[in-house]
Amino acid sequence: MKKDNLSLIGIVVGVAMLLYAMSGGGTSLMAFIDVKSFVIVIGGSFAALLVSFSMNEIKSIGKYMTIVTQDTNRDKISFIEEIINISKKARKEGMLSLESEIEKMEDPFLKQGIKLIVDGAEEDTLIAILESEIENHEERMKQGVKFFKQWGAYAPAFGMIGTLVGLIQLLGNMEDITKLVAGMAVALITTLYGAIAANLILLPIADKISLNISKSIDYIMLEYKAIKCIRAGYTPKMIQEILSTYLTEQEKTVLETNMKNAKRN
Repeated sequence: MKKDNLSLIGIVVGVAMLLYAMSGGGTSLMAFIDVKSFVIVIGGSFAALLVSFSMNEIKSIGKYMTIVTQDTNRDKISFIEEIINISKKARKEGMLSLESEIEKMEDPFLKQGIKLIVDGAEEDTLIAILESEIENHEERMKQGVKFFKQWGAYAPAFGMIGTLVGLIQLLGNMEDITKLVAGMAVALITTLYGAIAANLILLPIADKISLNISKSIDYIMLEYKAIKCIRAGYTPKMIQEILSTYLTEQEKTVLETNMKNAKRN
């Protein structure tokens, strides 16, 4: 599957713009760097995640990030053309002839559906299994949205905690101007770090995962409808009409043209 690096580019551009803004006004960038603030916001918020989620869910961070960087735009036209060809073979040579097609399939959901047809699964059984797969797939992917939204909520909260820590340090060292300034830095920078982490990284990642889930489920539903059409023995023309409802008007025109050209050839 193709990569979608737009999210990473967005984060880099956002950080670059912030650095540009911070470098203005005669203030050194070093004034915005504080290790203690970083530890409070990132370390503290991640520690809260350890309380909220199981270890398996924590270990899935890499999988969630994979969802973010995946290009979930799939070629629906090519898929429908493939399904129409499969349906022609099934009507001409019988359902068992599709066994040779299974080995060529890379998509696990479509592969499972066609295998169930070849194995002679009843329609009710086929529907029950595939709908269960869709529900479980959607639930697993939604866990990533919940994970990053929760992290995005914790980060600003720990930014406020850092602010309170800094204020307490400030009030406890009113007589020492050096310690007073240090406490003020922690008080302000932790709030800044929390806001940046939540609004530039964590919550946008949650939104991107949610968007990719929607696209992924839409394509799986197209596959689900295609599998049901083949199982029901619909004609290629009927299958084309049914599956075309998942296409835009422009895509429908392209599919229609491709099918006419295929007939001529």
